[in-house]
Amino acid sequence: MIVGGRRKEWEEQEKEEEEEEEEEEEREKESGRSRRRRRRRRRRRRRERKRVGGAGGGGGGGERRKIEEKKEDEKEEEKEEKEEKKLEEKEEEKKEEKEEKKEEKKRRRRKKRRRRRRRKLKVERTPRKEVELRAKSRAATGIRQPSWVDVTLSRLPLSVFLSGPSLAVCFPPSLAHLRLSVSFPL
Repeated sequence: MIVGGRRKEWEEQEKEEEEEEEEEEEREKESGRSRRRRRRRRRRRRRERKRVGGAGGGGGGGERRKIEEKKEDEKEEEKEEKEEKKLEEKEEEKKEEKEEKKEEKKRRRRKKRRRRRRRKLKVERTPRKEVELRAKSRAATGIRQPSWVDVTLSRLPLSVFLSGPSLAVCFPPSLAHLRLSVSFPL
């Protein structure tokens, strides 16, 4: 039997050990190896207490005790392995989620860039919101190849002639220096 004074000492010792373990846990942020070490220490301490505190001065039944301890160890190791696997899976999932978020951010940035570019191009293409004629001109008198210079109908005295697939734009000699651009479904 355990004497009352000794029991108090053991209880105090257990409390101290638990406090030390908690401090260790705070120091090492839960890495797999540190967890295993802690559990092994706990097992050893429990066994020692059982041996010392058991009836008959802790002797006798050594073989049986060893077998039981082995079984307990195996069970606890299996539990630990399962827990570690779960933790590893969770960590992998977190990593995958982080990567997905990064990719989504990249996609969004690309989309924004594209939109900005398009807007800029639109502004450059159509500075005035007026009726536009688009096509290409080489000579001042007639246009047969498409070109993309913007011209407004409202300000220029133009006359457009369609004859089959060809297209001609005629305008007065004062505007002969202009390169015109007209777009029609031919």
